Amino acid sequence: MVTIIAAFVMPIVGIVTGHIALSQLRTSGEQGAGPAKAGLIISYINAGLVVVIVVLSVIVVLSVVAPLFFLAMMAPILGSIPTST
Repeated sequence: MVTIIAAFVMPIVGIVTGHIALSQLRTSGEQGAGPAKAGLIISYINAGLVVVIVVLSVIVVLSVVAPLFFLAMMAPILGSIPTST
């Protein structure tokens, strides 16, 4: 049960507890592999989504900041170009 709850809150904890639970269930022969596997699947999906969201966030931030940085660096050069009036 801890694995399923942790899967939504902290995926790493859900992954670790899921693997521990499956290992203990194999050695003891008890039932309950279904919820442990469900928690593992949810944890891995959640962890993957977190990685995708972080990567996309970094891409968006860099796409906004990079042009501004470039313009700030080029301002002294662009300001010294003579214009014809």
